[in-house]
Amino acid sequence: MRGRTETIAISVLLFLLSACSSSDVKQQEIDQNIALLKEIEEADMSSVSNTVAGVQEALARKRKKAEGGTLNYREIFRNTVVMGDSIAAGLVEYNLLNPIQVVADRGKNLATIGDDIQTVIRLAPTDIFFSYGMNDLGYCNGDVNLFIERYEDVIGQIREALPHVRLHINAILPIQQHAIDANPVYASYPEFNAAMKSMCERMDIDFIDNSSIIKTYDIPYNYDGVHPVFDFFPYWLDHMAERLK
Repeated sequence: MRGRTETIAISVLLFLLSACSSSDVKQQEIDQNIALLKEIEEADMSSVSNTVAGVQEALARKRKKAEGGTLNYREIFRNTVVMGDSIAAGLVEYNLLNPIQVVADRGKNLATIGDDIQTVIRLAPTDIFFSYGMNDLGYCNGDVNLFIERYEDVIGQIREALPHVRLHINAILPIQQHAIDANPVYASYPEFNAAMKSMCERMDIDFIDNSSIIKTYDIPYNYDGVHPVFDFFPYWLDHMAERLK
């Protein structure tokens, strides 16, 4: 009976995946879903059920977005700017926010965003969401005090120019062990997050820990073990949008 149920579950996944491929979905997502099928062969039924539910939910989100439903992130974040590195840049790459709503680029860290600060000041948003730290781990060589010193300097510049802006700081996302093994400085990310949280409490800034998204929805990462796949980004926007209410 179990083998028959697993076969049905896999068939459902194949159907869902074919639906994905008929939409404008990136090849990367299709490859990741195919990899899931291979893992299902040895999974128990609770794992199979969770996988099916996860794909169904992802499809529902894509459908709502395609239909112009309630998940109109461009409208929700109309007076907002997200500043950050390559993870934040994914919000534009995945066509979830407009380029004017995201001031971010690959490799950015707190020591290299002087021009970005001036750009955001000119935009004069009501809310700014920061998403830094992944690159700072290496750039600061694990020195958490240097990291916080630079963050406080950035915050000071923005608050001086935009005294009424509301600031929100995203924690560094969990980094997978194989990435830490390849680059040991990544092991400092929990310490950096703890220091950011303390800084936010001291400076009356909203601190956002998104690790629960990764755990709750079992979001996979790209091969580097640092960047989550597309499915993370709508959940992330939902999480940040809660801070705008």
